[in-house]
Amino acid sequence: MAVDGLLGEALRNHQAGRLAEAQRLYRQVLEAEPENADGLHLMGQLARQIGRPDLAIELISRAVAIGDTVPRFHAGLGAALKEVGRLDEAAAAYRKAVDLAPDDDESLHGLANVLQMAGRLAEAVPVYRRALVLRPDAADVHNNLGNALIDLGQAEEAVAAYRRAIALAPEMAEAHNNLGTALRETGHAEEALACYDRAIALRPDYAQAFSNQGNALAELGRMDEAIAAHRRAIDLRPDFAPGLNNLGAAMHQAGRQDEAVPVLRRSLELAPDAAAAWCGLGVALKDIGRPDEGLAAVRRAIALEPDNAIAHDNQAHLLMDLGLVGEAEAAFRRAIALAPDQIEAYSGLLMALNFRAGVAPQTIFAEARRFAAQLELLAPSPTFVNSRAPDRRLRIGYVSGDFRRHPVGYFLTPVLRCHDPAAVECFCYDNALRPDEVTTRLQGLGHHWRAIARMPDAEAATLIAADGIDILVDLSGHTAANRLRLFARKPAPVQVTWLGYWGTTGLSAIDYLLADAATPVPADEAWYSERIMRLPGGRFCYEPPEYAPSPPAAPPQSRLGRTTFGSFNNLAKLGPDAIELWAAILRAVPEACLLLKWKTLNDPAARQLLLDRFSAAGVAAERLELRGPSMHPRMLEEYGDIDIALDPFPFSGGLTSCEALWMGVPVVTLVGATPPARQTAAFLEALGLDDLIADTPDRYVAIAVALAADSGRIERLRAELRPRMAASPLCQAKAFTRNLEDAYRRMWKAWCASAA
Repeated sequence: MAVDGLLGEALRNHQAGRLAEAQRLYRQVLEAEPENADGLHLMGQLARQIGRPDLAIELISRAVAIGDTVPRFHAGLGAALKEVGRLDEAAAAYRKAVDLAPDDDESLHGLANVLQMAGRLAEAVPVYRRALVLRPDAADVHNNLGNALIDLGQAEEAVAAYRRAIALAPEMAEAHNNLGTALRETGHAEEALACYDRAIALRPDYAQAFSNQGNALAELGRMDEAIAAHRRAIDLRPDFAPGLNNLGAAMHQAGRQDEAVPVLRRSLELAPDAAAAWCGLGVALKDIGRPDEGLAAVRRAIALEPDNAIAHDNQAHLLMDLGLVGEAEAAFRRAIALAPDQIEAYSGLLMALNFRAGVAPQTIFAEARRFAAQLELLAPSPTFVNSRAPDRRLRIGYVSGDFRRHPVGYFLTPVLRCHDPAAVECFCYDNALRPDEVTTRLQGLGHHWRAIARMPDAEAATLIAADGIDILVDLSGHTAANRLRLFARKPAPVQVTWLGYWGTTGLSAIDYLLADAATPVPADEAWYSERIMRLPGGRFCYEPPEYAPSPPAAPPQSRLGRTTFGSFNNLAKLGPDAIELWAAILRAVPEACLLLKWKTLNDPAARQLLLDRFSAAGVAAERLELRGPSMHPRMLEEYGDIDIALDPFPFSGGLTSCEALWMGVPVVTLVGATPPARQTAAFLEALGLDDLIADTPDRYVAIAVALAADSGRIERLRAELRPRMAASPLCQAKAFTRNLEDAYRRMWKAWCASAA
């Protein structure tokens, strides 16, 4: 048979899927004519089909050398090069094909796909659009255009591309799945679910669609269903690393961190270069009290992606958990430098600065204003329809992610219970993902409750306006789970920050900061973007839990024959200066020991790090007792093991100091000029214990040492502190709440007057 006949017969077999016969005939062609360009090209295409892209490149390259002006040869070479990841060479081959045949939509589509794979998305999009001009009914091109657009962050345009693909090919499961992802990106998780359902109906073994369905369900807070969807994806594809990562993330979000960690580890066994999975593992380890392992995981993510701002932010939070505040500050700054618009790192930086000694208030203010600038550029101009009657019943909105087992939840409980319903109507906007029994108790106090954790800022702002809120109160500041983005939109006429944070938010949209009589000092008010409204009697109201045990009649000193100092504060508060002073106290009271308790102290590495820091200050490990977390009733009970509580600085205790005092444990504090440095001092002043407040480091040591030597006073305070607290302004919930309502009324009248 002539060569042309052999080639035709080979091609017919090839097209019919009889690859072995086609391969035999192509070989006969090339034996007869080794330089037959069509034979080389077609044999190369067959080599691609049987999994030999290396051979395909060799054969098609020979065809190109012979027939350099044949567009399909260059396109075939581009396809083969793409399969082995030589994307720049593949793009060049496809470009040559397009130059030779500008109206060949298949070559244009191939070029666009290679550009997209290479991350050259801005180049890929116009090539896809050129291909669609030539063949507007190409559903696969519309789908791939959508993929490029979604990767460029143009989700709305991607939605339109996917919808067009589906209109042209309603049975294309991939397009339904992709449309769901684009809809999630634009905040339409419910609609996305319908798309995933359709994709799964079309392809019941579509693991990616089940995993995406799980992501959408998680965004809607339907965590059990989300986990079930992710499990289905893994049942279909046990080696599906992204699906395992999504399952681990859903377990973490549902509070099932102990289950999440092994799942995330399995995903990383399959895909060890997945930086996002290393980050997820690091955060899950952090949340189960293993910060050292978590830090190692996040640092692996940074090694893989040095410019990953989220990884640097996660690293900073883990360093804070380990008490390494200086290193955390540097990590927060790196995250901000990499992504100035990712504002969460600014809040972390501000927290770190407040934990460090010697940071001037103007420095903190400057960073807070840098944070605010990211939000205020795009903030809408507010308009209000609230009645300006100055004496009418006010609608107060409280916004927090901490209506739960948290200092904010505990401090706010008596206020919500004691609000005068004739004066105010309260709305709680809950930003917590995982409510607990405190949440349930707060919900039972009869106020309006709104869950906004999964609600976009614009939608939450619309809800607040529809509720007619007059005064919106931020209870988080720059702490975790804040909604400062929402406050920047100014959804209420008067906005206030209080309780959860102690300093300026930096936002011009927040009008007032509620403070106590002493802090901030008047000279520092210039370093606040808010006006200072001072509450008589302090900025906290403490209500002890019903389950708080009675203090033991005798302090541990009387039964052990030695003094036990202690602190249950965040390790991030234990800076070098605090450790040095506590070491000086232990040196001055040589028989004494120090009991420290914090959530990370079950982690051997965290324990050793703390022991090493005290060892460097001259305190042997046997003089320290380190305890990890426990349930709140048990934690209160453990104050019975302490004679004297040492307050950290420059960030003193808040709820921690109140709980120590309620449990009969005197607290020695070193007062400073900043609000967090004066919290415990305000409590002690309210109890008439000014002599436990030091104004210099030397005085701090002297007070602690003298109190340790006065066993009679320690015993008296053990019996007196609780009744003193109960009678003090600290525990007068009704009086405190009336003062708070008076402050709200003054704010409201000022707004009414300014509006008039």
